[in-house]
Amino acid sequence: MRVWVLSQFYDCPEHDWPWPVCTAYGVDHHCPGRLSTINTDLALVSIETSPTHIEAMKQDSRIVYCGRDYDTPPPELLSTYQSKLDPAVSYVFMGQVIARLAQTEPAYYAKD
Repeated sequence: MRVWVLSQFYDCPEHDWPWPVCTAYGVDHHCPGRLSTINTDLALVSIETSPTHIEAMKQDSRIVYCGRDYDTPPPELLSTYQSKLDPAVSYVFMGQVIARLAQTEPAYYAKD
């Protein structure tokens, strides 16, 4: 299943650029935003994974599990992307957050 996570990155010698920690728990990751644009070491990543790997991710302090369209966005996600979200909107679902982010970066819809 494809889910969203807020992941830290590390300097990957194999790829020679920052690589999301969450890739240890799944395949086919997609990171539509860039670390340098959000003033933190976290970025929202879409990844194909399994329920077993999701449970393992939830134990990893370097990852914040965000879920799918109808899951509630975690506070860490809302604070990380606060500058890109509408302060007048109460974000109840992950899909709302993704839709808002896609207004300025259409790549958020690339791996739906």
